[in-house]
Amino acid sequence: MNKTFNEVLAAIMSHRSIRKFKNEKLTPSQIETIVRAAQMASSSRFMQAYSIIGLTDPALKRELSEITKTPYIEENGHLFIFCADLKRLTVMGTEQEKQDMRMMLESSVFYQTAVTDTALAAQNAVLAAESLGLGAVIIGSVSKDIRRLDQMLALPEYVIPLFGIAVGVPDQQPEIKPRLPLEAVYFENRYPSESDLKE
Repeated sequence: MNKTFNEVLAAIMSHRSIRKFKNEKLTPSQIETIVRAAQMASSSRFMQAYSIIGLTDPALKRELSEITKTPYIEENGHLFIFCADLKRLTVMGTEQEKQDMRMMLESSVFYQTAVTDTALAAQNAVLAAESLGLGAVIIGSVSKDIRRLDQMLALPEYVIPLFGIAVGVPDQQPEIKPRLPLEAVYFENRYPSESDLKE
């Protein structure tokens, strides 16, 4: 047996997106474990520039499902909305400090940091859910009507909903989708020529 293979790698290598769930809600303990695992992700400058909103109100879930035309937004064990969050950085500042920070917060560097932090936390959340025997799917379509979602979630300035994660007890077992060959995504020292890439 390959000594480099372990339970974590087994979970990663068996990932598949689950879009059909049994009618079983996640327990508070499962939700807490998933969120705590998300929090353990790496974070640029330790800003932890994300927030996670658990969407439990059936009416809100129904509305979002109708907006996105995605049934598993409504039918799952729990729905997490992952948001890039730079608002938290301003909360303790004076009005002058908030004004001084405005230009900085609106720079692409801070936005990129927040998006990266959010994505890393989300991947940890999915891996944690799968390690608990649950299924999950990342849903980009939640930001299809971002203004409406902002209103639904009462999101303030500098908080941007990026995607959702539906989690629950799987009610399907789809095939693992094939990945590109390693040689198509991993290069050493420089990007390959177009002819090498075609191969």
